[in-house]
Parts: sequence; C-alpha cells; structure tokens
Amino acid sequence: MKSFVNMLALLLVLASCTVRETQALELPPYWASSMVLQRGVNLTLWGIDTPGSTVTATWHAEKFTSKPAAADGRFEIALPASNVSVIPTTLQLQSSSGEALTLEDIVVGDVYVCSGQSNSPFHQCSP
Repeated sequence: MKSFVNMLALLLVLASCTVRETQALELPPYWASSMVLQRGVNLTLWGIDTPGSTVTATWHAEKFTSKPAAADGRFEIALPASNVSVIPTTLQLQSSSGEALTLEDIVVGDVYVCSGQSNSPFHQCSP
C-alpha cells in the first residue's frame, strides 16, 4: 500500500512539472474590446506568445511588428500616439505561430482617473 501511495505521489509531481512547449497569444486583461485609450500618448502593447515568434499589430491601417518573443514568451509592440477617434476602431494581432486576436470597438480620447467621493472637497479628476 505504501509503494502505491509513493507511486501516486510521484505521478502527481511529474504531471505538475510538465512544460508547455507552445503558448497561445495572450494579452493582459486591460487590453480588451470596448476599451478607451488616451489620445496623444505612445502606447506599448505587450503580451505572451510562443517563444521566438513575432506578433504583428494592425492599428489604424498601419502594421507594427514585435521583435521575436523572449524565451518566456513575452513580446512588446510600440504603437504611436493617436488622435481622438469618433468612430470605434479595431486592433488586430497576428502571430507568426498562427494565433490571432481581434479587439473591437476601441476609441481614442481623453481618459480621466477620478478618486474620492463626489461630495468631498478632496474629489479629484486628472487626465
């Protein structure tokens, strides 16, 4: 019985140590459809993909490509500052590994961060 328990424990440890060879194209949760981006600010889009792959972003009909993803899968793409957009736009990502993502209904404008209660003298809003 003891050898069975030891064997089961060993199998569980080995199963939890498996290495994932490929990584699906992922972005942090704040990069999502229906987001608002600050106008006039250069942006750095980053995420995780298969190590060594490149990611191409199509933004305002222009293409921007990342350097090959690092060994841990991290990649970055620099996006230039945009003007205010009245019509929602789309951000498309295509990986050389074959993965793709599309973020829709993105607008560019002024983003304000507010803190405090609205009836408080300490209520502040700033861009």
